[in-house]
Amino acid sequence: MAALRLLLVSSLLPAIAALAGAMAGSIFGGGTSFVLASAAGTFGVLAMVPFAQRWRVLHSERGRGAAIGGLVGLALGISLAAIWPGQVAILAGASLLIGIGTLVGSGGGVPA
Repeated sequence: MAALRLLLVSSLLPAIAALAGAMAGSIFGGGTSFVLASAAGTFGVLAMVPFAQRWRVLHSERGRGAAIGGLVGLALGISLAAIWPGQVAILAGASLLIGIGTLVGSGGGVPA
């Protein structure tokens, strides 16, 4: 159950940040929207780790691995979103890749 909570937290927070970046960049065009969504998603992953630790969803000593795994998942998700822009199922899967990367990177460091 704790792994599911970590998956939800680590998928939703960076996805919301990336969405906010994409909306802010949409004023200037598609390329800017993509760059701002990527940057905001990166900051979302990095902000998610202390947030998950504060909510006791992630052990404090597993934060670095979780951040690295989340960033790898974000890179994979960004690649998918660039190939198939506007596909809702792909965007949802891309946000789940962030959560899966966080879970793998944390090495099972979720509290019981």
